[in-house]
Order: sequence, then C-alpha cells, then structure tokens
Amino acid sequence: MFLELRHKVELHRMTGGRVVECPIDEMNRPRGAKDAQLRIPPNEPEVGTLFTGWGGELATCRKFAPTARNYAASKLMS
Repeated sequence: MFLELRHKVELHRMTGGRVVECPIDEMNRPRGAKDAQLRIPPNEPEVGTLFTGWGGELATCRKFAPTARNYAASKLMS
C-alpha cells in the first residue's frame, strides 16, 4: 500500500510503464485493517512552532515536573 500511495508514478516511469499493485485484492485483505493513508512529516518551521509553543506552556502548566520531563524527552527525540 505504501508503494501504491507514495511512489506509484515514479515506479511507473522507472520500469517503463509497469504499474505497481498490491498482490492482495480487496476481497482477500485481512478484516479490520484500516486503509493506508499517506503521512507527510512536518517541515522544519512546523516543528519549531510546536516546540516553541510547548516550551512557552511550561510557565503556566499545572504540574511542572511531568510536563518538563515530557518536553525534554520529546526535544531529545526530535
């Protein structure tokens, strides 16, 4: 599903007209599976806005220690 959503056009060009399709048709897919959706990661300004706003909330948060811990852990992971 990822290839179909994200790279279908590129693969079509690279392979000379062959289309990438999932070998499992709609009738034989496992039940309860959600449809895959294209996830586009945020760009640098959006990430900066997130952490700037989150850092500003530290001054007014109700419980400072858990919020500061989560902020620091998320900042390290980013």
